[in-house]
Amino acid sequence: MMKHSLAAVLAGVALSLSSTAAFSQQAIGNMAVGMVVAAQCTVASDPVDFGNQALIVNAVPITGNLTVQCTADSDYQIQLSVGAGTGATVATRFMTGAASGDLATYTVHQGAATGPVWGVTLGTDTIDGTATGDVETLGFTAVLAAGQSVAADTYTDTLVATINY
Repeated sequence: MMKHSLAAVLAGVALSLSSTAAFSQQAIGNMAVGMVVAAQCTVASDPVDFGNQALIVNAVPITGNLTVQCTADSDYQIQLSVGAGTGATVATRFMTGAASGDLATYTVHQGAATGPVWGVTLGTDTIDGTATGDVETLGFTAVLAAGQSVAADTYTDTLVATINY
């Protein structure tokens, strides 16, 4: 009888070791998962190059794009500075001749050359939008004013695009 009892015990132990353990209770806990998404934007612009000019009889429009990417659903406003030309305004920007100091007049418009002039007054002459989270392309047109008489020189200016979000 002892042989059968010992064999039964060993078989039971072997069976319990080889099978999934049976649990009679369980406890449940939560694992918190989270993050904070900060509002962020980037902005970049195509350069504007009016090329080689001689007599500036007609206006010279140059189209370009500003690209912006912001955190999804962020509202933004993009300002464009008046530039570094002495006396420049939003309506009349100036490129300055490197040697002569002469000023060549141009404007920058939102979208087409007939669009509003792009400026610095938030909500008035800025580009306003709500971000999708993807890179967005915003067109502009820079126009070299017609009928200018400036010295032969190399003319430059720098505009600063500022995005408020």
